[in-house]
Order: sequence, then structure tokens, then C-alpha cells
Amino acid sequence: FNITSLIQPVLSPDNSFSEISRLLSQANESIYIQQLYIYPNWTDSQNPLIPLLIDKANQGVDVRIILNYNPWYDSTNVLNNQTKRILETKGIKVKYIYTNWSIFQNVHNKGAIIDNTSVLISSINWNENSFLNNREIGVIITHPKISQFYSSVFLSDWTLTDPFKLNESINEKSSVQIVELNANTIYIAALFTMTFIVVARDWRKRSWP
Repeated sequence: FNITSLIQPVLSPDNSFSEISRLLSQANESIYIQQLYIYPNWTDSQNPLIPLLIDKANQGVDVRIILNYNPWYDSTNVLNNQTKRILETKGIKVKYIYTNWSIFQNVHNKGAIIDNTSVLISSINWNENSFLNNREIGVIITHPKISQFYSSVFLSDWTLTDPFKLNESINEKSSVQIVELNANTIYIAALFTMTFIVVARDWRKRSWP
């Protein structure tokens, strides 16, 4: 089928930071971000995208961020944790998808969906090098149908949950049941033992013809 959409090239180091900042600044309703990582700081200052996202959240925009968590990426996890804490203290929802329980090897995406009307698809990590020092490329597509498709993918990923946590309540109930069963077993065994002792003592006291 034929569609007409606006496509804006995004290039690092040429215009990626200015174009992505402009895209985020235009949000009125929602910003959905999925990134391998977001570093909290640049060389001499805070990552300038962080206060921008906080400002949009303060305006009432629904800001949600999915980040990758891979147990093998210690240094990246530390920086992601710092970013997560900063954003969450400002009311921004940040969720990890853990590679050790999810269906993904890694969340390697570098994208964002704005107001279900525009979507960023790119190779650009949200750190200083990717914006200012690397050769990276991406596109911003403005089209509701395309953006809504990517939004549905994001929201599907957002609902992914650690299956071990899903089973926690079941396991807790099972543990209670096992404890109750063990307690009942001990009670029955004790009652049987006491009954046996009483019967045995009574049997010994009897005089037999």
C-alpha cells in the first residue's frame, strides 16, 4: 500500500543531537524510549537529554524508558542504574529488560516514539561519543500508522515480566501449604505416639487370667 510520511535523516556527528532533542521537545502526550543504555553524564556535565526528559515529565508527558540489563555488562549496568535512579526520583518510569530471563539476547534498540505520531529509528546510543564523535545514522519518521505500530511493540516489551517474579506468589502459597502440611503431619504423629503410650501403659496394668 502507499503511504505518505515525513522522513528526517539523523546523522552523527552532524545533526543527531539537535534533531533528537527537537523531537523530544515536541512531545505533548507521550515519550516511549527503548535504549541499550543511557549514560548519566558527558565529559564535563550531565547528559543534556536527562533534564530535557525531566522537564517533559514535569509538563505531564507520559515518559517511559526501557533499558537493557545484561549481567555480563557490569560497567554499563552501573551507569544505567545511575540514570535510572535520577529519572525515577523525578517520576519517570524506567524498566529493565533482563537478558537472563527475557526472550532477547539484548535490548539493542536505539529508538523513541513521540505522541504516537513520530518514531526515531537509529544506531545512536545516548552517550556523548555516539552523538558527537561517531559516524551514526538514523531516521525520524512522522506518520501515525507507522508510529502506532512501533508504539505497540514498545508496550508489548513494557509488559514483559520476570517469570520468576510471576511465580513468587504461587511459590509463597505453596510454601505456606507445605509448612501447614508439615505441621499437621507432626501433630498427627505426636497424637499417634501419645495414644500408643497410653494404650501400652493401660495394657501393662491390666491383670490377665
